[in-house]
This record gives sequence, structure tokens and C-alpha cells, in this order.
Amino acid sequence: MLKPILLVSFCLLLISCDNEELTKRKAAKLIEACESHPFLKNLAQLKIGKVSFRYNEKQQHTYEELAKEELIEMKASGKKFDITITEKGKEFVSENSDLLKKNEITTAFFGKSKNPYVELAEYEVDEIIEIREIPQFNGAVVKTKFKLINKTPFFNLGSKKNRESFVRDLEFRKTTDGWKFCKDI
Repeated sequence: MLKPILLVSFCLLLISCDNEELTKRKAAKLIEACESHPFLKNLAQLKIGKVSFRYNEKQQHTYEELAKEELIEMKASGKKFDITITEKGKEFVSENSDLLKKNEITTAFFGKSKNPYVELAEYEVDEIIEIREIPQFNGAVVKTKFKLINKTPFFNLGSKKNRESFVRDLEFRKTTDGWKFCKDI
């Protein structure tokens, strides 16, 4: 009777003392499972309403290109433009637009913005370059390379630097349920 109890308790002890390693494959799966992560979808705020391009001719040109593609409507009213988003353009408004506006630091100073966030591009994990585990903090830093898989017509609203791929350090945490990356999962 004592042997089966000892055997069961020993097995439970082994299971609970899991020294699970964070592998490159597991890290990539955790990142891709986190759909809300900002590196998987590139977003930018689209200015709507009365907008002035007085000091930014490049941005005005970008908005004029979007108007040619019928994603927005631009009507001149004096030195400003009245900009509205069309039905065709609304396809690219991010579902997380309201959530992003609430989380901005500027909201505390300037109030909630009426400008929606539009999707510029989608990325996927290209490669996990390295994993640095930090046992003191039950965490790890994972250097990850992302690659572009899809551009939207709003892609030119983003920065002008090369955005075909980029590298970021991402923080993972080790919990009793294993490795976690996303707060939601």
C-alpha cells in the first residue's frame, strides 16, 4: 500500500518540477498565438476631420494618393482639408482601434482621439535568432526577426525606413503553467 502512494507522489513531484526549456519552435508558436501583439500587425493613425498639411507636403501627397485609390475623401476648405474615410477604406480600420486609443499616454493629456487606426501591414515570425533565459526573474529575452507578408493600401502612412523585415527583443515569462508571452493567453 505504501509503495503505490510513494510512486504516485514521486511522479507528481517530477511533473510539478518541470524544468521546461524555451525552444525556438515553442517561442515562435507563442508569438504567433498572440494575435494582439503589435509586431504582427503594423498600425498607424489616420487623420480625419479638419486636417492641415501646412508644414508636411509629403504627408499631404500620401493622403492625395489614398484619395485617388478612393480609400478616403479629401475636400479642400481654405488652408485645411476635410478628410473622411470611405467604405472601401473602412475595411482596413483596425478592430483594436478603440482599445489602442484608450491605452495611449497622450489620451491622459489631450483626451480621446477621434482618429481611427488603420492596418498598414501584416508580419510573421521569420526566425528566432537567440534565446537568453534569465532564471533569476523567471523570464527570457527572445531576439526575433519578423518578415513582411502583406501590405495594405495604407502602407505608405508608416515610416519610410525599410520595413520588409525587422528584429526585436521580446520578453517571455515562466509561470507554473509553462512559458507565457501574451497577457491574454
